[in-house]
Amino acid sequence: MPVHDFTEESPELSSNKAGIHKRFVPSKYRAATLAIFALYLVISRSIFGSRQDWASNYLGGGSDPIVEMWCLNWWPYALSHGINPFWTKFVWYPMGADMAWVTSIPTLSFLVLLLTIAVGPGASFNILSICVPALSATSAFMLAVEITDDFFAAAIAGFIFGFSAYEAAQMQGHLNLDFTALTSLIILCVVCRAKSRLQSRTFIALTAVGLILQAGISIEILASLCVLGAMVYAIFLIAASPERRAILLQMGLEPHSSRGRAALAHHLK
Repeated sequence: MPVHDFTEESPELSSNKAGIHKRFVPSKYRAATLAIFALYLVISRSIFGSRQDWASNYLGGGSDPIVEMWCLNWWPYALSHGINPFWTKFVWYPMGADMAWVTSIPTLSFLVLLLTIAVGPGASFNILSICVPALSATSAFMLAVEITDDFFAAAIAGFIFGFSAYEAAQMQGHLNLDFTALTSLIILCVVCRAKSRLQSRTFIALTAVGLILQAGISIEILASLCVLGAMVYAIFLIAASPERRAILLQMGLEPHSSRGRAALAHHLK
């Protein structure tokens, strides 16, 4: 049986000099991606939107949205006032609370930072809640169109993913669990790398950034993604042909190679 050096580029995983946007979305679907996002956004607004004042009312129920609105405001407030953002005594005084341990959604807080400053955390939370299903649906569309090369099939797949029963249930106030767009994008990175549409360094850097951003939204979804991803990877290794198995093994070992560590350090420094 031949021995493969999986730390070097193989012909099957050759480099590609195209831009990142061109790698992720086939040219004939780039304009359609923006159109499909707009359509998903209209659907989300019509299903989940409220006619009440978004500055003084919030979507969902219970106390979880109040905590998330507080967290949207906490991270920029702490950093702008020179406060340690990972610990606060503004809640559970005098003991305080570890913000790295609770669901404090720093990724989403910085995502809508300017919006929060402009209209306040309440309206920012509502706008983000309406956009989340559309973003999740669009990312699923991008993944599906890459796999199937069929616009209508991918549009249906995106709708099913972004407006599923799970997404609708989490719209009741669990913004951290409702934002699932990054899961599809991370899987899209894997698919594009397997098709040689991403260079090794770009693949490692984008995947690492995606996982870090996901950790700033929901540890539960991050853990589910890693566990299920490992299971699917193992199944593919068992079922794949020898040629495909070699490609999968190389992809799995790339982050651990000296080249992979150098790429990650270069993009994160």
